[in-house]
Amino acid sequence: MKWFKHKWVISTLLLISIFSTVLLYNHLTAQKDEVKYDDFSTKVDKILLFGDKQQYVVGLDKEGRESGARPTQNYLVSQERRAQERLANNRHQLEGDYWYLILHDLRTKDFKERKIDLYKELYRYDYQLQPWGWDPVYYNGKDYVAVLVSLKEEPDSRNGRYLFLDLETEKFQEAPQGFDAKTYMEEMDMGFGPTNLQEAMKPNNVGVLMWHISFLDTGKDFPKNRNINFYKENPSIINLMQEDKLFEVNLRKGQNTKESVFEDMRHWFAPIGQDKIDVVATNPETGEQTPINSYKDMEAWWERYSP
Repeated sequence: MKWFKHKWVISTLLLISIFSTVLLYNHLTAQKDEVKYDDFSTKVDKILLFGDKQQYVVGLDKEGRESGARPTQNYLVSQERRAQERLANNRHQLEGDYWYLILHDLRTKDFKERKIDLYKELYRYDYQLQPWGWDPVYYNGKDYVAVLVSLKEEPDSRNGRYLFLDLETEKFQEAPQGFDAKTYMEEMDMGFGPTNLQEAMKPNNVGVLMWHISFLDTGKDFPKNRNINFYKENPSIINLMQEDKLFEVNLRKGQNTKESVFEDMRHWFAPIGQDKIDVVATNPETGEQTPINSYKDMEAWWERYSP
């Protein structure tokens, strides 16, 4: 009888233990299932290169829309990124997070892809840092991704700095000597007015800003037919803009200058059969007209006449 009582106690304790284990497992599993992730990927399905030197590039997603990928000189850079939803404002890696840079080599026929683990390479350089974002850079003959970083305890990027990921060595380094982010981004900001070239560009609402040619009115607001070289020479680009799938064209860094873009705008917006527009700037106060034969002339005119 005593033996039977002990056996019953042992059996009961065993059942309680099993039951508790099952409850704990279900609780932990439920907690794990509650983890949510945000996807910040910019996936490229198709790449379009155009221009006489292939100096303009667009990356499209599988729906044929502009993907958000951006170029250096030799690479179009996109990303695969997943991050846990979190209350704290930080960007360091949590369980299940990943952040890969996808390099599409623009020098190869099939745009050969290569993947770099951003978290892995950054923590290899300095585990105390967290990444906030990145920009493609071509500087002193090298392709980089400039990554904005801060210490992990920082709640935002206000005290951050740029580290440079060399796309050939796949290693981080400090910013090259003499590099200034603001100067670099503004290097390709251009103005075209008040000139007849600006008037020719106006129906398409075109602007050149921060290494992009932006078309601010696309879709139903984009002119269907214009008798200009841009429409004749780039029908696939025009179709994407008319379908509201594309609103900007990327300038490959290292293959574009203000002078070269100015010449392309003169050609694109000239009437079909005319090589380029003879640009004339008009002083809005006096009506005085000045021939503009280069972008250097355009900048000199601005310096002379702008308030």
